[in-house]
Amino acid sequence: MDEMIVFATKNRLGCCEGNFTALGSSHYLERYKLNRESIHKKNAWKTEGMGAAFQGQHTSAAPDLEEINARATVNGLTFAKDDKVVYTLAVESYSGMFIKNPKDDAEAEGHIIHDNTTRFLNLDYHPKTEEIVISVQDSAWERHLAIFEPNMSRYRTVTEGDCYDENPVWAKRGSRSIYYDSAGVGTDAEGRFVGLGEKLINRLDLDSGAIHEVVSVPGYDCFLPKVDGEDTLHFIKRPHEKPGSKGMTFKDFILIPYRLCRAVYSFLQFFSMRYTGEPLSTAGPDPTKAKPKDPKDIFINGNMVNAEKAFKENSDKGDAFPGIAPRSWELMRLEKDGSLTCLKKGVIDFDLGKNGEIVFSNGKYLLRQDKNGKETVIDTIDLVSRVRVRNA
Repeated sequence: MDEMIVFATKNRLGCCEGNFTALGSSHYLERYKLNRESIHKKNAWKTEGMGAAFQGQHTSAAPDLEEINARATVNGLTFAKDDKVVYTLAVESYSGMFIKNPKDDAEAEGHIIHDNTTRFLNLDYHPKTEEIVISVQDSAWERHLAIFEPNMSRYRTVTEGDCYDENPVWAKRGSRSIYYDSAGVGTDAEGRFVGLGEKLINRLDLDSGAIHEVVSVPGYDCFLPKVDGEDTLHFIKRPHEKPGSKGMTFKDFILIPYRLCRAVYSFLQFFSMRYTGEPLSTAGPDPTKAKPKDPKDIFINGNMVNAEKAFKENSDKGDAFPGIAPRSWELMRLEKDGSLTCLKKGVIDFDLGKNGEIVFSNGKYLLRQDKNGKETVIDTIDLVSRVRVRNA
């Protein structure tokens, strides 16, 4: 069996095996969009034509399927048995976990769980016990680790407290242990959320319940841990952005009146549409359409990234295959003596292959780096946010 690579880009899943790369879709997302459209058509008589006039209702816009599609995201991906993959996806208020054959998009997906009160995030599968460890969010500002037993749609949480516990992976050696990144939740005197602390990497021993800090770097976030067959820890390190660290610029200050006016107008626009079905102004472009985001700004791994700026910086530094991940996002290895080695700058996600190889995404390419640091392109794929490797 050759090495197989699976990945997620936006709301799609992909598979690379040999020289073959294929993109597949989430069947759950496709069904979700069809259901939304079907419900709208079923209820259209209440909001359109004579039926709407009789009931005193106003036109209700059809669901924007393109917008739904754009907002849906794959948050986690892991191999399971028989070369299947388990993935998590969030769309609008719903989130779920599903199992799929990455090599055959036509094959029916399996459903594990979905909910509109809990968000299911990154996860990892244990090949011996068939347990899945996953990060779940079922409250406003906390994320904890949970375990799904084999063939079960219920889970039990194994961490707790005011923290963000994410990106768990099973240890390869020793007792049943899990590596994961964690950040404390900061609140003010009234208990309101103000931000997250620096991310560090812990190891949880499920048999004893003990949690040990493995690595932390002051001023930086250490996250996305992965371990090789010897449990050598690899992770991404990036500068920690403190809450409010950017402060208010002079430009922000002079734009206060404009932003206040825009907020008032937006409120009146909503009020008009809600109770009359008509916008405040019908001239020019449709004011009900949201202004698109600046395409240079992309939200990756919890941070807003200026893709154009990062790509230029990586190009200027002489990268053979420049990407859009900032160079300050460094792939690190924790050595046995406790020192840290930087293996690559500008990494979004990665996984560990055989013979010391690393497969990683920089936002423009899916690449392989051998143990000597030589890079080769696997494929040119934009915005790969999750990467997993299954070796022969």
